[in-house]
Amino acid sequence: MRTFPSVKKVLISLAAICTVSILIALWSTLESRYKVQNSPPVWSPDGQTLLFSATPFLGKTEIYQIKVDRTKLKRLTNLPNRSSHSPIFSPDGQKIFFLAADNQPVPEANRYVMNSDGSNPTFISNESWHKLSPDGKTFVNQRPDDKEIAFLPKGIFLMDKDSLNKTYLSGNREEYSPSLSPDRQQILYAKGRSGNSDDGSNPIFWVMNLDTSSKPRKLPSSRWDYEATWSPNGKQVLYHNLNKQSNNLPSIWVVNADGASKSRKLATGYNGVWSPDSQRIAFICPVGNNPNSICLMNADGSNLKVLKQDSWVQDVVWSPDGKKFAFLKLGGDNPSLYVMNVDGSGLHRLTLNEK
Repeated sequence: MRTFPSVKKVLISLAAICTVSILIALWSTLESRYKVQNSPPVWSPDGQTLLFSATPFLGKTEIYQIKVDRTKLKRLTNLPNRSSHSPIFSPDGQKIFFLAADNQPVPEANRYVMNSDGSNPTFISNESWHKLSPDGKTFVNQRPDDKEIAFLPKGIFLMDKDSLNKTYLSGNREEYSPSLSPDRQQILYAKGRSGNSDDGSNPIFWVMNLDTSSKPRKLPSSRWDYEATWSPNGKQVLYHNLNKQSNNLPSIWVVNADGASKSRKLATGYNGVWSPDSQRIAFICPVGNNPNSICLMNADGSNLKVLKQDSWVQDVVWSPDGKKFAFLKLGGDNPSLYVMNVDGSGLHRLTLNEK
């Protein structure tokens, strides 16, 4: 004689199955959530994908990749007990260099490299700060001082990407933030006090030849200067000025890289970035009650346009072909990543975390 389970047992079993399904779905949803970190996005050389750093639910900071058409979001890193950030594509797009820090109270970052799909992450060296030369062959570093506060810079050196051989160019602890010129013949760096000090004793920008055949030359600049970058053609240097006597409004300046002319103020704003052809500069500008709008101007300061009025935008980054911008919008608890055309059209959000 066949026996059938009681209705009560059947209901209990069904309830258990439903509960497990709901918990699995909930965990999957939470696990897919992440908080985008406040750091600039990075374009792939072909302009099809972007890298960004984010912290998943109950996790550590990792590097993610997303297609510009909002498909194929993928987490690339998952090193045990290490948070990953600051990705850099190799010029051919085949490799990604990044920094990974342990979870100690004073974290120590190390340089790694992985394939562009996230496979084969490999330790390179223990430098905690890096820039890659335009040709992808050389790292430009500021040397950490082991005897002082962690990450305090102490001079400048180059390191070959493949052999890891180092060439020390300076042992002065007040020289930092080096950047190799596009033709790899010169280095732009800051010398002096870092940050925006109250007495105006900010760093002065210098350029030295890579072969050290001549003395470094000081670029024309003024008090309150910070964050200098080469133009892609190597002819000019863009930097920022924060004059605390002028309502704390930052401004964007340019100077010829040979130092032969005076520096010129172009506009009020900050986070200025050159277009790939060196003809235009995108930057964050104040517009009425929107202090963090996106503006665009010619490299001489003419033809200034407001592309997007906003209060939360920062870190505008040009696409390699100069046709699009990627940028972060802060606001709420989670920054979000956006892309738009350089004329202000086609705005769309890539990450879906914004409240």
